[in-house]
Amino acid sequence: LYYGSSRDLWALSSEKKALWALGLEAEPFPPGYTLTVGPEGARWEAVRPLRRVPTRPMKVEQAVSLLSNCLEEAVVERVQGLHACALGFSGGLDSGLLACLAASCGVDLQLISVGLEGSRELEWVGEAAKLLGLKLHRCVYQPRQVEECLPEVVWTIEADDPLKASIAIPIYWTACEAKSLGLDWLLAGQGADELFAGYHRHLRVYRERGAEALVRVLFEDVAKSPEENFARDEKVCASAGVELLLPYMDWSLVQLALSIPPELKIRGGVRKWILRQTAKRLGLPSEIADREKKAVQYATGVYGVLRRLAKARGLKLREYLHQVFVEVSEAGGP
Repeated sequence: LYYGSSRDLWALSSEKKALWALGLEAEPFPPGYTLTVGPEGARWEAVRPLRRVPTRPMKVEQAVSLLSNCLEEAVVERVQGLHACALGFSGGLDSGLLACLAASCGVDLQLISVGLEGSRELEWVGEAAKLLGLKLHRCVYQPRQVEECLPEVVWTIEADDPLKASIAIPIYWTACEAKSLGLDWLLAGQGADELFAGYHRHLRVYRERGAEALVRVLFEDVAKSPEENFARDEKVCASAGVELLLPYMDWSLVQLALSIPPELKIRGGVRKWILRQTAKRLGLPSEIADREKKAVQYATGVYGVLRRLAKARGLKLREYLHQVFVEVSEAGGP
């Protein structure tokens, strides 16, 4: 959600484009706040804003038990009442754990994996789905299809950022496949890396700057996620007619995860260590729970294709995406 204002106008929109059309600067509406606009002006009020949660001493068994209960509740809350649901499946820890939990809720769960032809990750997801005993829809794309959908994607996410575009394309494909299967809901594992220290840079911060620095970085990552990540993902899903469900961003789970000491999130150089232990406790096969993460833009091959498209035009990737964004904006849409 975005807002814009001038001397005599306040406007809200789920898209920046609507505010731009009014000549307003589009600002992200801060999560956890309400806005009241009246004759006296505008008033912001904090209802449930995200704030730093002190970490607390916690033994492994206690953390696993608390996380298990919270994760189960987060998934149940999102799939209860649904007959069928899709899940963006990479064959890794985050999506694998959601698949394990959602399937146990009795929902008709359809796993969807996307990637470019020749992607090694697409071979693995088939094995991972077999380990879980779940139906997998494996969708193989050609490089030309990256170029074909690019105007639609940058127009939808309202950005020409290379990282955002290269992540948005696989999510868009996943949402489109879900819709083609007659499914209106898509589960995804976004948020787990920010909560449980899943990126290489988190390990680097922990080793070079210590535990307290990692706690600060993780909180900042979680706080930035609504605008940096979820807005992008929700926009491409909405454009495909699918609603995105993010169990890892359940409020109770976020509060619990932020309170877990960093020593349990990274142990022996292993990122997301406590989440891996919890996943195995909940029944996720170790082959999936212990698998190293590979970023979606690289695992699917999309980032490499975008770079080649830019190079073929004698442009840097950011320049190429900006060109596409300007062209589609001037045309009023793809």
